[in-house]
Amino acid sequence: IVPGVPNNVQAIGFSNGSISVAWESPNRSNCPVEEYDVKLTQLEYGTYQILSTLDLGIVFEDLIPGLAYNISVIAVNTKGKGNDTKIISVTIPTESCEDPFFALGDTCYQVIVGSYNWYQARQLCQEQNADLLQTHSLKFLHNSIMEHQYNNPSFFWMGASDEDEEGSWKWLSGEPVSSDTWGIRQPDYNIEKNCMQLRYNQTDHYHILHAYCDDIKTVICEKPISPSNDQKLYTQIGSEHFLVVNELMDWNSAREICQNKGGELATPKDLELLRNWIKNDKASNSSYFWLGASDIEREGNWLWLNGSIVEHGWMKGEPDNRDYDENCLLFMTQYDPSLNDNSCYRSQSFICELKEDDPFFSLGNEKFLVVEEWKTWDEARTSCINLGGDLAEPKDLELLKTHLSEHDQIDSDYWIGGSDSENEGSWKWISGATVNTSLWIDGEPDGDEIENCLDFQPLEDPPLNDYECEETQYYICEKTEGKRNVISDEECNYPFEKLGSDCLLIVENSLKDWQEANRYCQRNNADLAILNDLNKLRKHLARFDIEYNYWVGGSKLNSDREWLWVNGDPFTEEWRDGEPDDNIKNECLLFQAGYRPSYSAHACGREQSFICKKNTIRGKSVDDSKRDKHPNYDLSSKFEKTGSLDHDKEETTEEIVTTDFPEEVTNYFE
Repeated sequence: IVPGVPNNVQAIGFSNGSISVAWESPNRSNCPVEEYDVKLTQLEYGTYQILSTLDLGIVFEDLIPGLAYNISVIAVNTKGKGNDTKIISVTIPTESCEDPFFALGDTCYQVIVGSYNWYQARQLCQEQNADLLQTHSLKFLHNSIMEHQYNNPSFFWMGASDEDEEGSWKWLSGEPVSSDTWGIRQPDYNIEKNCMQLRYNQTDHYHILHAYCDDIKTVICEKPISPSNDQKLYTQIGSEHFLVVNELMDWNSAREICQNKGGELATPKDLELLRNWIKNDKASNSSYFWLGASDIEREGNWLWLNGSIVEHGWMKGEPDNRDYDENCLLFMTQYDPSLNDNSCYRSQSFICELKEDDPFFSLGNEKFLVVEEWKTWDEARTSCINLGGDLAEPKDLELLKTHLSEHDQIDSDYWIGGSDSENEGSWKWISGATVNTSLWIDGEPDGDEIENCLDFQPLEDPPLNDYECEETQYYICEKTEGKRNVISDEECNYPFEKLGSDCLLIVENSLKDWQEANRYCQRNNADLAILNDLNKLRKHLARFDIEYNYWVGGSKLNSDREWLWVNGDPFTEEWRDGEPDDNIKNECLLFQAGYRPSYSAHACGREQSFICKKNTIRGKSVDDSKRDKHPNYDLSSKFEKTGSLDHDKEETTEEIVTTDFPEEVTNYFE
């Protein structure tokens, strides 16, 4: 019987030109191993060497810093050789670490002996542009700690916790902690232990445990061996730089990991070039990869993360949205064409792309990007948001005009971030500020209900015009960092759908009375909707050829019998002709999505379709008098686990956060 495959193979490169490899014995106890053959292959030149040993580790020396190597281990006995282990890739670093840090592979470490709780330990590391230990090379780190003679401490803080969400352990990088990281029976059910610790014993064995964050332990800090270390992980393919990650993650987690590695989920310009590189260079054993595109914001509207449309590369019959749950882009390299839609919650390998230099340019203390692509106003805004900004709200239009003139871009018209869609004739910037009337071209705005979006004409003075939102033209984005928070704090995740600035869930087949509908919305971190733009919603619904009536977030179920929205604000919208009538039972608000969308009053016990809206009240104070008037806006049910009205704790209550939606909810979106 030939030996089994060696377990837990690890390798790490050192800037002195060496690679250390370690592994554990195969599982076949009835099949002794006589030696291990370790193969080291230099990727660039194709050269290789094989060393044999009886030990569970070996060191390759006199290697070239900066080059990448593949390593595999085979167990051998008199009957023959076992199977190769999975190939491990290692790049030897070229830099060293500044004292008091020491180098281990491509990472610098510092041990700070003393008595520190987890928070103090992290602060100490951050003061040195480092962070708490998150390494995956703990076996090698133990040897280095022993070599540096740190009085042989046994317990060290590590950079992971579940303080944000009990039981959801994450590294400080945002990556989830895998279950095989932990020691035996760890973590246990003690919910007070929210920080991670590392324990070394006198040999090279280690255990990862959870601990009280206020305990006292020794500190290990780590940081990349150079600030640009992440960039070295990427391979240039054509004009772009990619990194294949073989860890299996859902789409959102994959995107977060790419961002932590200095990149983003890939948006390749040339799919064929990338596909051939993965196949020919054997960059991965997988053939399924997440890419940076989805139709999460609007069903069927497939956009790359840079805002452009996914036009080419789909496999035959795709996207098909199987089971009404396929909203993220999967790259299947064994096929040509190779794009398929897939459930965002499935775990796949993924491809990161190194971020290019910031395309935004500075004007004063603002940053803009002129995009010469033809889009409607809504499409332009979506594109700007995906680029990390929003449609522009320039403080100095003359300065912007000068820039456009200097760059031969002054002859075009551009969408910028203003409209009167919420209230006809009341022109607002996206931030909520009023558009200065002195900025309008003479005679403008003149479009009444037809022209509701802000058009910037830099050749005119003044330069602003109203224009039909569905027309297409160039647009100008602005970086919104530190300027305004116009997009919800909470992402608009499926099955909610983005419509303008609103995040809506339209439930048409699960009929409920008004109060049941509102409770359903609240369980999913929303409320019955306060609608901003009836015409836009009507057009949106018309795409599906339906004209249902929907419960929305207004009623007169309050002590003063006044018509109020669920946030306590008075209802001041225009009623349908003849509404509200004199029937005292008609106390709840119905949105009628016909040719002329309108509101009417109906009996609250009537079962209807309904519309939920996320963040109806987030960021808006509701005084006690309004809340008292509207008993259905009862936050106590949302926060019964905390006993307070603490909005910051909304997302941690089991009462609200729900990911399992009934089938009838998802039907609308497909």
